[in-house]
Amino acid sequence: RAVVVANSTFARGTCAGNPGSGYTRGCGIAINFGTGLTAEIANSVFHQNQIADLTAESGFTPDGNERVFVRDSLLPLANGTMPRTIATPVSGDPLFADASSGNFLPQEASPLVNRGALPIPGAYAQFNGFDVGGGLRNRFGAIDVGALERQGLDPVFRDSFE
Repeated sequence: RAVVVANSTFARGTCAGNPGSGYTRGCGIAINFGTGLTAEIANSVFHQNQIADLTAESGFTPDGNERVFVRDSLLPLANGTMPRTIATPVSGDPLFADASSGNFLPQEASPLVNRGALPIPGAYAQFNGFDVGGGLRNRFGAIDVGALERQGLDPVFRDSFE
């Protein structure tokens, strides 16, 4: 049994609870583990969520097989009781085109561009071909981290060249 989060962007999440009264969990995504559950997070971006980007907790008696595996993702703040294994993390400002307006397309200089890995863990071929906007996922030899794949390069000479 597995939870798979792949090629996703979680940004500017706010909490329904009251952070001023001791509420310390959530606002990005939360996974409450059952016995033997694993979570695979790949090629995903967590950015400016109110308290935590990922909360992973065991809600039942663990059997020792529960795990959270994060790969090729930007995950600044994680909490909870479940240990995480993080492979090839992405760091830095994601340099979205205009996050304040909801445009989470990475700019050409973003650390997200061509930084993801295929295939997605498990038999999840549907995650490998297209981004959330319907654009091709594998552009320029690699995939971008997050929900949107950069579909072109910025022009060097927009108006003229001498």
